[in-house]
Amino acid sequence: MAKLTEQREKRKQQEQGSKQYRFLDLMEMRKVEGEEGVYEFSFSSEAPVTRWWGTEVLGHDPGEPKLERLKTVGSFLFAHGRDQNYGLVPLGPIVDAWQDLTARTCRVKVKFDADANAQIIKAKVDNGSLRGVSMGYITNKYTVVEPGSEMRGFLGPCEIATDWEVMEVSLEPLAADPSVGIGRSEDSASGTDIAGMVADVLKNDESVRSLFQPRDAPTPDSVSPDTTESQNENEQRSETPMDEKNAQTPEEIRTQETQRTLEINAMCRSFPQLELTPDEFIRANTSVEDVRKDILQRMIKHNAPIGTLTVEVGADESDKFRAAAGDAMSFRAGLNIEKPAVGFESLRGMTMIDLARECYQRRHGKEYRGYDRKDLVRTVIGSSDFPHILANVANKSLMNAYQLAPTTYQQWTKRGNL
Repeated sequence: MAKLTEQREKRKQQEQGSKQYRFLDLMEMRKVEGEEGVYEFSFSSEAPVTRWWGTEVLGHDPGEPKLERLKTVGSFLFAHGRDQNYGLVPLGPIVDAWQDLTARTCRVKVKFDADANAQIIKAKVDNGSLRGVSMGYITNKYTVVEPGSEMRGFLGPCEIATDWEVMEVSLEPLAADPSVGIGRSEDSASGTDIAGMVADVLKNDESVRSLFQPRDAPTPDSVSPDTTESQNENEQRSETPMDEKNAQTPEEIRTQETQRTLEINAMCRSFPQLELTPDEFIRANTSVEDVRKDILQRMIKHNAPIGTLTVEVGADESDKFRAAAGDAMSFRAGLNIEKPAVGFESLRGMTMIDLARECYQRRHGKEYRGYDRKDLVRTVIGSSDFPHILANVANKSLMNAYQLAPTTYQQWTKRGNL
């Protein structure tokens, strides 16, 4: 318990001060009269959001949201720069940002540039087909509200961010958690840069860097895999009697709930053939023991009798996994996969961290236990299928670019006779 608490505190310290993302549906976005291409909308609220460690509320008392950076050097993006067609190029400037003390929201005024890409996005907003807005922010300070206590109308346990800074505002095609104005979501990117980890390992280890060099091709200067949802480690959860649980501190309650969530997620991932949905167990407050019983009953129905059960492991099992994982990562990167490898369906929902953990488990026969992602990347990139999968994705991306690039030799050559 003490070790897990220490790891959670380390994780929380890493989250505090690192960029996080929140989404809401775009409820209203009005044109500013007399200013061509300028729009105004709200982009934050005090709607509570459930984090892995508890409930978070962004405070909107005067001075709590820090908007100066957004107004001076902030960005107005599309999909936080993830879309390969737009990248990190801004859609236009941030004209102004301010607090609405009456509505307890923050509002922003943006201007769409006149270039074609910005006008395409502007048209989708006008037509109502693009309805999500997101903000990237960092939390510098928060106040803990204990269970049974109340602060600003919010019942504990929860944590109210009293010093948070907005870094960017982004139009978002995948929005959730509707509230006033523009919205917020769970941190889809918790501030940990997988690409940066990989680049750091590649920079300092020549033997590992050579693994990414395609055959008959120069060594790439860097690797830039796409980053998405990350998973926490699986910890053993201890059951607590009800009377003892009532006397526990908020920290212990959140720790046990985190353990339950982690273990349920791990068990569901261990039986992909059952197509389990861990969120259903978590929302229903199902205990770990009940989840085990449910999985056991499903396995009994799913599997053939023991007498006819056979397990076949081909000599090329590793190659099959590499092919399926490569196709899955290529699909997530936006590449067209005409004939996906066997196993593609079960892997395409994985993030880079999920894939790294899967490679570690296949290589060492056990799950990776720890919160240090840089250590995980350093481990799998030198002794597993992970670097080969990334190299495969890089090769496919390069070949796809070759196929899409138009030929130019017609402009500087002509037909002749030898």
